[in-house]
Amino acid sequence: MRHPTVGSKSFLINIGDRSVGGLTYRDQFVGPYQVPVADHAITLSDFNTNSGEAMSMGEKSPIAISNPVAAGKLALAEALINLLPSGVSKLSDIKISANWMASPDNAQRKTDLFNTVKELTQKVCNPWRIAVPVGKDSLSMKTIWQKDKKTNLSPQSLIISAFTKIKNVKKSITPQLIDSNELSLVYLVECIEEFPKIYNYLATKINKKRIFSFHDISDGGLIVSAVEMMLAGGCGLNLDLSKISFLKESNNLFSEELGMLFQINKKDFSEFKKDLVKLGLKNSFFNIGSTNNTNNLFLKTSSQSLRISHKVLMHSWSSVSYNIKLLRDNQETTKQEHRFLLDTKRSKLTQKFNFKLNKRYLSRAPKIAIMRDQGVNSHLEMAAAFSQAGFKVIDVHMRDLLDNSSSLDKFQGLAFPGGFSYGDILGAGRGWAQSIKSNSKLKDKFSEFFHRQDTFALGICNGCQVMSELKELIPGSEHWPKLERNNSNRFEARMVQVKINKSNSNFFNGMEGSQLLVPVNHGEGKMIFPEHVSAKKIISDNLVPMQFCTNKGIEAKEFPENPNGSTNGITAVTNDDGRFLIMMPHPERSFLNNQLSWTNEKGKHSPWFKLFLNARNFYS
Repeated sequence: MRHPTVGSKSFLINIGDRSVGGLTYRDQFVGPYQVPVADHAITLSDFNTNSGEAMSMGEKSPIAISNPVAAGKLALAEALINLLPSGVSKLSDIKISANWMASPDNAQRKTDLFNTVKELTQKVCNPWRIAVPVGKDSLSMKTIWQKDKKTNLSPQSLIISAFTKIKNVKKSITPQLIDSNELSLVYLVECIEEFPKIYNYLATKINKKRIFSFHDISDGGLIVSAVEMMLAGGCGLNLDLSKISFLKESNNLFSEELGMLFQINKKDFSEFKKDLVKLGLKNSFFNIGSTNNTNNLFLKTSSQSLRISHKVLMHSWSSVSYNIKLLRDNQETTKQEHRFLLDTKRSKLTQKFNFKLNKRYLSRAPKIAIMRDQGVNSHLEMAAAFSQAGFKVIDVHMRDLLDNSSSLDKFQGLAFPGGFSYGDILGAGRGWAQSIKSNSKLKDKFSEFFHRQDTFALGICNGCQVMSELKELIPGSEHWPKLERNNSNRFEARMVQVKINKSNSNFFNGMEGSQLLVPVNHGEGKMIFPEHVSAKKIISDNLVPMQFCTNKGIEAKEFPENPNGSTNGITAVTNDDGRFLIMMPHPERSFLNNQLSWTNEKGKHSPWFKLFLNARNFYS
């Protein structure tokens, strides 16, 4: 579990923005414990549908060192199995991109490459009816050190990317074990000949909601994959492998040959087994376990019985990521995060709210300008959120104001989206803000807008940073902070919990007392207030609508519940009269339940949609 190819990759995943664009349905993190074990990724087709696209990868480069042909076939099968729980209808719907990585500079390596292509196309893709319409050849994978007379050659590797359209993303499942005594964890050993029939059979069962969780065993083998499912489910697991003859050799417990684990109803096991036998699989389907409420793994093999705690398993599985972050990031925040991961009582996400979403259709649609400048990348999801709330949304680039092709006079609202305006060269948001303050024409236009009594403005993430730098133009914002580097010294992309306070903000009317889930994606989100401003005072003065919190609803002080280190977990501030709001989290990337990496809500709109409805109701 400590091997780099098997253990947690959170040190890489958490520093990449996975929610940008607002159309990510499935990222790497799974379940309320946010464990990075997803087999595939899914994006939504648009903001008004449940259809989407799924993608996965397969690679077996280590095997290619000794057997390039086997590595190529395993890479393809891994990508396909990873895509199976996405809700794909059938195997032939999948399209493949093949990236050949090699250095065929002698007869043997050329032969290996030829044989891999031949075997893959003639004996796998053709009978499986799999198309490979696109690919890439990287056939110069050689490094030469002339001084040391040393040469390093890449294995004859095949990297597979698999893609398919998904009719309903909500039918997809994850490796998160469902903690229920009515379900069994089963193990299916695959083989090449029956693969297409088994694949389509299981795809049908997944679409009919007969399978509840799923994980392939290609990274780490049977034992490791079962543990990953257990960690994602935050539960204990009873695993009995003692009666499976080919698992008597301990090495086979970690074999990365074709295979999968999934949960089904206990009463359905006989039906599944009978169907699989009819499809040609004999002695390949086994009932191997069930969940328990002890938070421990109870493992029984032919030679031993083990009991291992969740804490020990998570510590081992996350050790590589933890040690890399100790070298790379702030050591204190890294240690805080590791303690957090080991404590399942702390690390489970919790959401609660007591309001309903009442969408009112008014005769007049107020106009809102979605502001853009160089480097902005979150304008589409911002536009979608306001559009669904009943606004007439108009894209306004800063050039439009400079050349008089657009004017702020006709707008009731402004929204500054997230992104990396001007590459954050001068600091996050400062370049964009300075382009306004240093141009007298623009400065006057924005000042006039902010001083009108019928206007509002919202700044999110990079937009929050921009508006905080414009506070000299915004009435009642003298207490607003500057945004500085996160305590972790890294860009942080996470799903966090926030508590909604009683405040003056029009955006949060009727939302106070809620605890909501929301993504954050920023490198400079730590709010530093002016010396004359007391954080506790502005909270008591109802100027802080939102704070990072624990799953108990207490303001978050430690990382990662407080992902940037802001005092008292403050992550949103309003001006005195409540018309102007700056916030670092992304409600525009979470106004739909489909946008959240995990949620226990089932409807179309998430609780965050009320923020946008409140903006609309400002004009009712």
